[in-house]
Amino acid sequence: MPEQNLPHEAPVGQDRPDGQPVTDPLRTQAASRIEGDGNRAEEREKLEGRIRAAQRSLDEMTAAATSAETLLAAFNDFCTAITAAEEGQPASKLGRAVVREKLHALGVTHLLWLDVLSSGGEAVTKTTRWPWSSGQVSLMGGAAIAFILATKSGKVVAADTLTKIGVLERPLFGGERGTQVNI
Repeated sequence: MPEQNLPHEAPVGQDRPDGQPVTDPLRTQAASRIEGDGNRAEEREKLEGRIRAAQRSLDEMTAAATSAETLLAAFNDFCTAITAAEEGQPASKLGRAVVREKLHALGVTHLLWLDVLSSGGEAVTKTTRWPWSSGQVSLMGGAAIAFILATKSGKVVAADTLTKIGVLERPLFGGERGTQVNI
């Protein structure tokens, strides 16, 4: 708050023309309230005690929060350690153990691994200029798959890579059903 000087007063901290020091009335009033009688001192002690108690409570809460954060970080590290796959392994040790236990519980005797190595297709439309022919559409597609059939113990019963290509030719607009050629 800027100091306000009345025309007959000197700035605060300087002496008046009569030689008396100029004092800020608000500061003087605040100082008398703080210093006041004994009740003010007791109130001040009570307030300081409440502040110290609140600070202790805050310190305890901060320590608890820090402890909780440390515990959470340790738990996250533990979860990562038991669920992370080792280098070169498809799954973690825990994941493999869960799968083995579930396979045993279900009574599974054989396992089949199947993978589509490649697949694709193409559509070809052939039109004609002759009015008695509507043209033809040819659909071609193929796939290559690999499979392995094994027992739970790992003995391979059968394994192979299979390919299949097929062509379906059909009139473009209506007409006969068309023919399917398997290659």
